[in-house]
Amino acid sequence: MPVMNGLDATRQIHSADPGTKILLLSMHDSPQLEQEAKGVGADAFLSKTAVTDQLRRAINQLMGTAEHANR
Repeated sequence: MPVMNGLDATRQIHSADPGTKILLLSMHDSPQLEQEAKGVGADAFLSKTAVTDQLRRAINQLMGTAEHANR
């Protein structure tokens, strides 16, 4: 990202609207980065090398969470 990194963007998005569901995709597959991402407001974290099923599952979980929050 040319202006800021994903953690900074996640932090700003979460700060502006805590109800926004955030799935952070990273080129790094790191448990430490995943913890950091969730600490700044990401609801889910995947490496960009994740297979399609993992991405689909993460999106579906976030959508389900968002649907329950809106009820």
